[in-house]
Amino acid sequence: MRKFIVFGLSMACFLNVGCSDSPEVSATSTSPTTVISDTTVVISEMNAEELALVHLRCLARLDFECNDSINEGGKVLFAPYTSFDEASMQRLSFLELWELHAQDSLLNWGEFDGTGEPIEMTAQRYFQRFVFDVNYLDSLVEINSVVLPMRGNSISALEQLFPEGEFVEFYSPPKNPELMGMDWRSLIIVFQQIENQLRLVALVHNEWRI
Repeated sequence: MRKFIVFGLSMACFLNVGCSDSPEVSATSTSPTTVISDTTVVISEMNAEELALVHLRCLARLDFECNDSINEGGKVLFAPYTSFDEASMQRLSFLELWELHAQDSLLNWGEFDGTGEPIEMTAQRYFQRFVFDVNYLDSLVEINSVVLPMRGNSISALEQLFPEGEFVEFYSPPKNPELMGMDWRSLIIVFQQIENQLRLVALVHNEWRI
């Protein structure tokens, strides 16, 4: 089934990370689609990088209904680092994430790097720390797909866990010279072909690890 979504910024800007706009933190839209101009886009005809940008713009606005509509209610694995134990990760649909976003419930999202302490956070705090911790729509962000570059000193579990996956990385380079290059961040959006359509199956955060 062909699936459509209508957009509200110019498509040239939408598909170009060089258009720098800060993430909005307004309430989620009541509509399952997002309005960005008069252009109608067929989701099933998008490649992984284009679809990742659609999801990223929905995430920036906290429009989880938009994400859920595109992903047709599919569950997403949330991982704070690229090296992780799948059994300890949270798998949630975007609507479940939104419901939890307004609650104070603590969930276990894995373990902190270095200390091994459990990452016990509300969904809102996890999103702020391990999903949209920097503006991944900033003009300095690099987009990498097909092959993921090696980052830092940690081993990635992604290729092993998702051997058929399509990966799109949004990499925010270091900004503070005093931190000697260790303040980079990245968000990896993982897709898989499900019923002949790309579906988002994981949102994986990455940063320098001890």
